[in-house]
Amino acid sequence: MPTKKMREVFKKVVVEKTHDTYKKAMKEAGYSDATANLPKNVTGTKGWAMLMDEYLSNESLASKHKELLELTDANGRIDVQAVGKALDMAYKLRGSYAAEKNLNVNVNISSVLDELDV
Repeated sequence: MPTKKMREVFKKVVVEKTHDTYKKAMKEAGYSDATANLPKNVTGTKGWAMLMDEYLSNESLASKHKELLELTDANGRIDVQAVGKALDMAYKLRGSYAAEKNLNVNVNISSVLDELDV
């Protein structure tokens, strides 16, 4: 179930688009800095998914997707940039992209330098 804070962030970022970052909206909604720095801790929850279903259902996304794939500019050409940007945003909001994979490596420089006799 979406929380009050979650609804506030969703409203500011997704519905009204008054905030361009989740971090800013989350801080204003009362989330801690730690949580605001990791928005996925909120946007990756079941409550967030419920909000997405309420405002951007799979059916409406599919309908818009089809519409955008056929969008043309004044010369009758497909507006590739507009189509791509709109679809990218929609799929990001829906959480349809695979999670990014990062590899963090900690190297003890002094050990490496000792081995090199530097």
